[in-house]
Amino acid sequence: MRILVIGLIVLALSVAGISTYLIKNFSTPEAIQALEKKAEPIRTQVLVATKPLNPGDILNSDTVAWRPWPKDSLSEHYFSVEKDDQRDEKFKEVNEATVRRPVQAGEPIIAAKFFKSDAPGFLAGMLDKGMRAISVPVTANTGVSGFILPGDHVDILLVHDRGKEAVRESTPVPKKAVGVEQPVMPLVVMKSLTETILQNILVLAVDQVVGEVEGTALPAKTLTLQLTPKQSEILLTARATGQLSVVLRDIAASTEKIAQDAGTFTTDVQMSPFLRNINRKIGDQADQKKKLQQELATKKEADMLARDKEDDARRQAAIEAEQAKRVTAPAKSTNIVPKKKKKQIIEIYRGKAAKTEEIGVK
Repeated sequence: MRILVIGLIVLALSVAGISTYLIKNFSTPEAIQALEKKAEPIRTQVLVATKPLNPGDILNSDTVAWRPWPKDSLSEHYFSVEKDDQRDEKFKEVNEATVRRPVQAGEPIIAAKFFKSDAPGFLAGMLDKGMRAISVPVTANTGVSGFILPGDHVDILLVHDRGKEAVRESTPVPKKAVGVEQPVMPLVVMKSLTETILQNILVLAVDQVVGEVEGTALPAKTLTLQLTPKQSEILLTARATGQLSVVLRDIAASTEKIAQDAGTFTTDVQMSPFLRNINRKIGDQADQKKKLQQELATKKEADMLARDKEDDARRQAAIEAEQAKRVTAPAKSTNIVPKKKKKQIIEIYRGKAAKTEEIGVK
């Protein structure tokens, strides 16, 4: 019994000693904090926009923040962390980046929505898939006096003088007949023709400026535009054809879908009331002359039909007169007197004597 009591006392002293050791070594604030972190549940956080962001805005601590995010709706494209001490390192990947596509408040930040201007090939990163970047020269007159900024949408207009030549080439020239006056043709001036060749085009940069611009105007010499391959060909051809001008669209243009064939055009005849009036008068004269020619052609056709009827009537009268003449003529006698047959003479030789006899044929 005494041995059992001694054993229990020794065991109790051992437990007390171990407990004292553990308390002394693991009761420090650092140890307690480490234990709390180990016991802390994993919370996924995602970097989201704290306010609506437009192309050109800068991503920083004022525009983005970390927010808890349900793990079952987490995307691989989001910037996410599972621990607080990972946030600073992850934030460096987007800090001071420029927004290239609109972002709504509370929307997660993804790599496709921003770019860094100090990174190689940043302009290529701004382009949508399959798109091209091309620059066009502008002046204060052709570039809206510098009020076109990165992120705006514009239309491209072309002024040229190819319209009159095109009409002339596509209109057949009638051959001039002898003694026939040529019809009056409507007036086609088209010394100048303005066409909208491209619509709703995104402006990527103004000169070398990309992103948000301080102030309300940015006088520039070039605009860098985002175009499809076909639109790039159209723009380069237009640049060699005439003078290009850029027209600024309203702020809602980025959400509009413009048909490729929805362009318009205006000729100098449409622009000028004087030319329209002259063109209308010449057109009226042409219509009157055409109407007179149709009336003359109708009358000529009627005269020809009348002459044909008269000729037919004369021929019919001649035929009837000939038939009447045959009916009234005396009938010829039908008694035929037979012709008297001529007798044939033959010579008959009997020895040396010859005798001629006439033989009648009945």
